[in-house]
Amino acid sequence: MRGVITEKDIEKMSAGAQKKGLAAPTVQKPDDYVAQLTKFIPTETVSFYVAILAAAIAATGIPSGAYWIMFVMGLVATLFFTLASNKKELMANQIPGVVSKTIITTFAFFVWAFTLGAPFTSLSWYHPFYGTMLLTFYTLLAPKLYELIP
Repeated sequence: MRGVITEKDIEKMSAGAQKKGLAAPTVQKPDDYVAQLTKFIPTETVSFYVAILAAAIAATGIPSGAYWIMFVMGLVATLFFTLASNKKELMANQIPGVVSKTIITTFAFFVWAFTLGAPFTSLSWYHPFYGTMLLTFYTLLAPKLYELIP
């Protein structure tokens, strides 16, 4: 997980430096929408999920429950990757920011898995169009969600 930088983060860095009597850090430009969106996509775990899903689809005799296990493995891996990637913020007790990043990124994995289909194709109400709808909607909202969550 790459760290998203907002104007709020830049203000905090400047205020912290002033309190310590240090020069303000070099002005860093906040991430634009596309940069924020890219940082919220859990590429490591989505890649894992696509690879293991492709292997399961190619194999024969895989029980449907195995797809749910793979999905849960991806969710857990996303959670751990996000927390590990934000270790520095956790050590600095910036827990609300890490929690928001973790929620947004873990839900992003859910959205990608839902869009890919399995294991959700086993549900009677599932249609691939729902995944497409959810992915485009979440792609639109994810960076703004981070700005709203404290």
